[in-house]
Amino acid sequence: MTTGRPQMVCHCPSLTAGDCRESCSPLMDQPSRSIGENIDLIRLIANSVCHNPLKLFRYIGAKDSDVYNLNDDRDRNLVSQKEFIYNVLKRWLQVNNEAESTELFQGLCHGGFHRINKAIHEQYSDLFPQQ
Repeated sequence: MTTGRPQMVCHCPSLTAGDCRESCSPLMDQPSRSIGENIDLIRLIANSVCHNPLKLFRYIGAKDSDVYNLNDDRDRNLVSQKEFIYNVLKRWLQVNNEAESTELFQGLCHGGFHRINKAIHEQYSDLFPQQ
């Protein structure tokens, strides 16, 4: 697993359909794996999201009440967007301890975060055993 400082990888202004095929397909072709306690993966996603994550949250099935409550906390306690996204995804994993990688990767693709999927594929090769 690659460690180090997370980098912003979203760059959403110039997304094209090619970004999805190139970036998401390598992950979708892999067998689904349990995400488990992979906090580094969640941190990479939270640090990289550069536009509204609501489509991602809805697609993966994060509870609206959790998103609302954590967003309310964000407003009251001046929590950054990174921390908010991290907290929602962490809560999603707590509630859905059977969460599979494909759910998350498809959610990122559906939410328009194709380049984050590409970064995951490049940085987390240990999630994908050689076949």
